[in-house]
Amino acid sequence: MQSLLKSELKEEPAFSETSDSFQFIRTNSTKSYSTTHSITEDRVLFDPVSYSKKRNQLLLLIQKTKLLLSLTNTNNSKTLAYLANLHARISDTKSRVLVTGDLNAGKSTFINTLLGRPIVPDDQQPCTALFCEVISKAENMNREEVHGIPHENIEKYDISDPSSFTVCDIRDLREIVEDNEQNWDLVKVYCDDDRVDGESILRNGVVDISLIDSPGLNIDMMKTLSLFAKQETIDVVIFVVNAENHFTLSGREFLTKAGKEKAYIFIVVNKFDTICRKDRCRNEILSQIKEISPQTYAERSSLVHFVSARQRLEYSLHKKEHPDEPAPQINGQSYLNEFNHLEECLRSFIFEKRLRSKLLPAKHYIVNLLNELEESLTAQKQTLESQKITLTETIHVQEPILKNLETLQQNLEDMDSKIHSVIGQIEVAVKKQLDAFLNDIQKIDTEWRGFLGGWEYAKRLRNRVFEEAGKRIKLCENFAKHKALNLVLKLEEDIKAMEVDVKLDFSLLESGFLGSVAPSGSKTNVDGIEPVARAAEPSTNGYTAKSEKTKPTKLSAPVIPLEITEYFEYEDKLELAKEYIPSVSMFVGGLIGYQSYAAKGTMTVSRMDRGIWGQTKLVFAGLTIAGIGLFLYSISNIQVTISKLILSKTHAQLSASPFIQSTTNHLINSTKQVMNIIFWDLRNQVGKLVRDAEGRKRMVEKEVRGVEENQKRVLQGLKGVEEIRKELAAVDLEE
Repeated sequence: MQSLLKSELKEEPAFSETSDSFQFIRTNSTKSYSTTHSITEDRVLFDPVSYSKKRNQLLLLIQKTKLLLSLTNTNNSKTLAYLANLHARISDTKSRVLVTGDLNAGKSTFINTLLGRPIVPDDQQPCTALFCEVISKAENMNREEVHGIPHENIEKYDISDPSSFTVCDIRDLREIVEDNEQNWDLVKVYCDDDRVDGESILRNGVVDISLIDSPGLNIDMMKTLSLFAKQETIDVVIFVVNAENHFTLSGREFLTKAGKEKAYIFIVVNKFDTICRKDRCRNEILSQIKEISPQTYAERSSLVHFVSARQRLEYSLHKKEHPDEPAPQINGQSYLNEFNHLEECLRSFIFEKRLRSKLLPAKHYIVNLLNELEESLTAQKQTLESQKITLTETIHVQEPILKNLETLQQNLEDMDSKIHSVIGQIEVAVKKQLDAFLNDIQKIDTEWRGFLGGWEYAKRLRNRVFEEAGKRIKLCENFAKHKALNLVLKLEEDIKAMEVDVKLDFSLLESGFLGSVAPSGSKTNVDGIEPVARAAEPSTNGYTAKSEKTKPTKLSAPVIPLEITEYFEYEDKLELAKEYIPSVSMFVGGLIGYQSYAAKGTMTVSRMDRGIWGQTKLVFAGLTIAGIGLFLYSISNIQVTISKLILSKTHAQLSASPFIQSTTNHLINSTKQVMNIIFWDLRNQVGKLVRDAEGRKRMVEKEVRGVEENQKRVLQGLKGVEEIRKELAAVDLEE
């Protein structure tokens, strides 16, 4: 901080005047003042070299203070402007003395008394309605005149620029001040106080003094505020109090505000000659001063004076006309001596104590400013520490959440291998189940309702095969659903353990498998068979899944038509013929032979021929009976034949078709689809949570960095305050 401040600042130029030309001498003889180049034992010396050194130190500290305000981001336009004015005022070799107080306190009379002539108009009624600055005519080429300055030109006023003011005759000053028809805010009165340089208040050979007469503090609020605004360009404040009224509310308010910059106020208790109980009045006023300005009270012997300015002015005017007459006495008290003591102390305060009158107010202001800045920075430090603790706790809370989310996100990225493992188990189980179904197909049977119901029996048997196929497919689907559900439930347990706010959509799992073998209630087949409900139609790969992912996924075995001309092929017909032809042949042959021999029985034959005929007739009758028996036996065995044919045919066609592979592929694809949808939705949730958590973390970390930068700035500011305070304490202005 120290090196930084030094690098930004440059030393002010040294005080240009030499010590010889600024030796201010006070003699003890007649309280008269003069400048000389020699120093006697009983004189007090104003040391310009010491003053120049301390002035430059203070100017440097003002610059450092401005830089410190900039470094700590506590720039305030009013404060910076005030510091700029302080810098300019300290750099200036002139001093401005403000004479202020309440209405009718005798401010104008006091100024005239200091000047030794009635320059500023005064009256029993309040006269001053604007600021009136009295300056030595030496500043105006020894011409006595008045410069009227409107409000907009106060900052632009330049004695070398006539356009910035209006020149008036000094003899018109009373009318100007009392009426102010031009509505001026300030008039500068250039005049001569008829004193030699050593005695003059305005012209003393050390500094050029100007006296500012102001309106009464309580003349109106705008005037009072205007006075406060001008207070920052004032080196010395003389506060005139009416001894009869003491300190009014407006007077207290002004002194309190002025005390923030000026630790010492020169107080004149005027019209003290009108007070009967002077000790009581003195004690009450000093008690008020002690409360309002403790430092002024501590120096009350030289800063607080009880006088009668009018008495002193009347004496001065009378003395000019009657120089041999003694000083007037009132109640045995010489107000001439009191005012002489006041003037001596004022000269000392302005000239000999120039460090206190010009530099000390600036030091006092910087001290107060540093105290306020330190208080503000300390409060900021505590606030920033609290903010950092809160933000750090927020990070500590968010870190495990983000870590769990990232872990879950990685687990989801690795979920493909787990899905692949589950799919492999499903594939093995489905093929095993459907292979077992084909191996057990010969064991399937249904109700036989006689020879005449053989065709219906065949259709019922076929449907029974498909029902059994549907059950096996349902078992396969349940197995796939169970495996998928176990994987999702395991993931749900991990999510709960991580305390991550995501939800798994189990409805997708239900809708993806629900009702895969349930009857559809669709139209009946042309041959009267209700088909197994399907959500997949034959395609190049066996099945094509329906597009809507939330609809039930259903499976079926391929439908095998049952037409007698297609179902029973040539070999099958021969197989049936083997069952029926022998019995029919025997029956027909026996019946025909029996009828032939019966017809011959009506013809005449020999006895021997009759015997042969009878035997032959019995043979044909036997054949007929045997054919009938064989036919009845064949009819009783047709159920086995049809069942064998139907089941063999179905087994062959199912084995030759892509039934097993298509069903397996469909269940695998359905499982993949359901799992991918579930995990895709979960990945989206987790991804959003991760992005949000990372965004919050970055935002909090950014806030932490901002807080840490502000903490560094505040610590640098506090260090800078301490450094400037130490340097400021080393500037001793109490000499």
